[in-house]
Amino acid sequence: MAAAAKKVAAARGVNIEVWQVGPQATEAEGKVNQATSKWLKTNTGKIAHHYWVAFEKAFMEKAHEQAIFVEEDLLFAPDFLALFRSTTGVLDQDHSLWCISAWNDFGFKGTAVDPCGLQRTSYFPGLGFLLVRRAWQELRKVWPIAPTMGWDYWTRVAFRAAGKECIIPQVSRSHHAAAKGSSVTTAKQVRLFEAMAFADVPSTCDVRASDSRSTTALYVGTASFDNEPACKAGC
Repeated sequence: MAAAAKKVAAARGVNIEVWQVGPQATEAEGKVNQATSKWLKTNTGKIAHHYWVAFEKAFMEKAHEQAIFVEEDLLFAPDFLALFRSTTGVLDQDHSLWCISAWNDFGFKGTAVDPCGLQRTSYFPGLGFLLVRRAWQELRKVWPIAPTMGWDYWTRVAFRAAGKECIIPQVSRSHHAAAKGSSVTTAKQVRLFEAMAFADVPSTCDVRASDSRSTTALYVGTASFDNEPACKAGC
């Protein structure tokens, strides 16, 4: 993976920094029992550790205020980055929001029809998301040595316990490309992903928006958002 990243960087004339992930410190220091040590070697354990390292590197060592996290088997909509660019201002204004995700767990074909619609959710989506530093500063305090339910399920519980939410698009801007992996392992799960709507054409949300970014803050930043007209991404 490091070699591939360096090859792309050289071809495009950009800098790509590769972060290496070593063994979990608690395991290396012999601070866990045999059962926990065994779990840390599972796919779920390795993925949780990778995310811990990425979050620590991005927010604690590099001190970025915001960072976007993706996985190697995701496809992105043409306006994937535009979604984050047009909504990050809301996270600065409303501290009940901790993230923006490109994925909508309920964005099925036939029901997710407005590619510019935004929603709030307390169910942490993952699958291509922007997290803010203040969120990780709180999450790292309670992150378990072994989140055996999976790092993403644990994060959902932590979000709800803290009363925090995420902004998501009505129509997803990311999608799984792989038919199998550590999580996608059955035909049923593959069919589920195939049933989801995906914004696979260039968006005109910025063009259609008729107001400033403050309109987004009004819609997704108040308790009455369910009764408001659907805000458009980019407004």
